[in-house]
Amino acid sequence: MSGVRDTFGGELGSSNIAWGLGWSVVLFVLGMWWATSVFRKENA
Repeated sequence: MSGVRDTFGGELGSSNIAWGLGWSVVLFVLGMWWATSVFRKENA
Protein backbone atom coordinates (compact mmCIF):
# COMPACT_ATOMS: atom_id res chain seq x y z
CA MET A 1 0.00 0.00 0.00
CA SER A 2 2.90 2.34 0.65
CA GLY A 3 4.09 1.89 -2.91
CA VAL A 4 0.78 3.18 -4.25
CA ARG A 5 0.94 6.12 -1.87
CA ASP A 6 4.51 6.89 -2.99
CA THR A 7 3.52 6.69 -6.66
CA PHE A 8 0.68 9.15 -6.24
CA GLY A 9 2.97 11.36 -4.14
CA GLY A 10 5.46 11.58 -7.01
CA GLU A 11 8.23 9.62 -5.27
CA LEU A 12 8.99 7.24 -8.12
CA GLY A 13 12.44 6.34 -6.79
CA SER A 14 11.05 4.93 -3.55
CA SER A 15 12.20 1.57 -2.25
CA ASN A 16 8.56 0.58 -1.76
CA ILE A 17 7.99 0.87 -5.49
CA ALA A 18 11.16 -1.09 -6.23
CA TRP A 19 10.10 -3.93 -3.91
CA GLY A 20 6.63 -4.02 -5.44
CA LEU A 21 8.01 -4.09 -8.95
CA GLY A 22 10.51 -6.79 -8.00
CA TRP A 23 7.85 -9.04 -6.50
CA SER A 24 5.62 -8.47 -9.52
CA VAL A 25 8.39 -9.59 -11.86
CA VAL A 26 9.11 -12.67 -9.72
CA LEU A 27 5.44 -13.67 -9.67
CA PHE A 28 5.14 -13.08 -13.42
CA VAL A 29 8.16 -15.28 -14.15
CA LEU A 30 6.89 -18.06 -11.86
CA GLY A 31 3.44 -17.88 -13.44
CA MET A 32 4.83 -18.08 -16.95
CA TRP A 33 7.06 -21.03 -16.00
CA TRP A 34 4.11 -22.87 -14.45
CA ALA A 35 1.76 -22.12 -17.35
CA THR A 36 4.35 -23.23 -19.90
CA SER A 37 4.97 -26.51 -18.08
CA VAL A 38 1.24 -27.25 -17.84
CA PHE A 39 0.72 -26.39 -21.52
CA ARG A 40 3.56 -28.66 -22.58
CA LYS A 41 2.24 -31.58 -20.49
CA GLU A 42 -1.26 -31.18 -21.93
CA ASN A 43 -0.01 -31.10 -25.51
CA ALA A 44 2.63 -33.83 -25.26
